[in-house]
Amino acid sequence: MTESESKAKSPFFIGGLSTIGFLNEPKIRIDENGNRTLDVTFLSSLNLIPVWVKCTHDHLLQAHAAGQRVADEWKTVDAERQKELLMTELAPCLQVVITCGVVIDALYGQLEPHANISDETRQQWREKDTPRYSKICHAIGSLYKMNNDVGKGIRTNLKAVLQLRNDAIHPSSEVKQFATRPDLPVSVDWWFSAFRYANAAKCWEATMQIVCFLLGSESKAKRVNEIMKHTFDALFEMKLISKSEKQEDSASVE
Repeated sequence: MTESESKAKSPFFIGGLSTIGFLNEPKIRIDENGNRTLDVTFLSSLNLIPVWVKCTHDHLLQAHAAGQRVADEWKTVDAERQKELLMTELAPCLQVVITCGVVIDALYGQLEPHANISDETRQQWREKDTPRYSKICHAIGSLYKMNNDVGKGIRTNLKAVLQLRNDAIHPSSEVKQFATRPDLPVSVDWWFSAFRYANAAKCWEATMQIVCFLLGSESKAKRVNEIMKHTFDALFEMKLISKSEKQEDSASVE
């Protein structure tokens, strides 16, 4: 059997959602009868950041609709229906908060390998049990230039979103006092206050401010810039972000 190599140089083709390339140099094999077969192994890597942003956005729309039903029906329905309204709002709000945390973790997963975090720093994190939001802030600060206000805004947003995310995925059996909601005339279980549409929307806004800062700013690492460019392209194609939202500042959300 004879063999003829193609002239391809094993390039990687990077799209908004995926990276595709060759594990080996493509080769065309020709057998004694002149039949040709392509010998190549393809590799791919799916960028899940835009996918998780889409999940968060979809849940936010559901939370908005459920929250609107609470506002529209509350005063005219009985206690059983009021409970149903709160439960219907709670589920998508929990999903918004959880997926916002996943978006942030996915971003950190892309940034961390390029942030040059020393072994000494990692050891200090382990010894001090450094919270995750601080580690993410460190990675962002290592890769991007930002003024103090922007840095404080990112830190505040990260801390708020990840704390609420942790409350959602690690629920405590602690008995908590009833809480108020500005849109209701009565106090409710803490969960229905903390995970209402207004707070889910704030989580989304805080997360997207971080995303937009990273997409709109120049990183010190070339590979990070490539990742963020293609992430933006995917978000734009999915109609989840506009070009005007690709900005270089990030304000905190209370």
